[in-house]
Amino acid sequence: MYLAHLPTGHFMLRESHRDGDILRSRDLFDLGPDPGQFIVYPGGNSFYVSEEVESWFESGRGEQKFIREFMDSHRQFHWPEPKVRVGDDRLSELFGLEAQALRAMSRRELTRLFREKAHQHHPDKGGEHDSFVELAAAYAELLQGKK
Repeated sequence: MYLAHLPTGHFMLRESHRDGDILRSRDLFDLGPDPGQFIVYPGGNSFYVSEEVESWFESGRGEQKFIREFMDSHRQFHWPEPKVRVGDDRLSELFGLEAQALRAMSRRELTRLFREKAHQHHPDKGGEHDSFVELAAAYAELLQGKK
C-alpha cells in the first residue's frame, strides 16, 4: 500500500499487485486534499493508516463502498445539443438556389456548392460565424436525405 499525490491536489491510497509479469496499482481510498485525518506519519517515508480506515477495509465494505462512490462521482448525463434546423427560405438564402433544386442535386454537386459557399461564409474569409454554422448544419441536413 502506498500514498499517491495526484495532479488534482488530492491524495489517494493505492495498492500494488502483480498481473502476470506486470506490476499494476489500484486506487483504494480517496483521502482528499488533506490526508492527515486518515494517515499517521511517525516520521521518514513510512505512514500508518488510521484505525478507522483500516477497520473500514477489514470489514469488507471498504472496497465496495469505494467503488460505489467512485462510480457515482463519475456518472454524468448530458442531453445532446439540439440540432440546428434550417428552413427552406433560409436554405435558399444560404446556398443561392431553391430548396427543391438543392434536394434534387447529387451528393457531389451539393458538396461542391457547399465548399464554394463555405469559403464565402467562413469567419476567416470575412464571413459571419453564425451564418457559417447555419450553412454547415444545412449541408449536414441535406446530406441526410442523400443517404
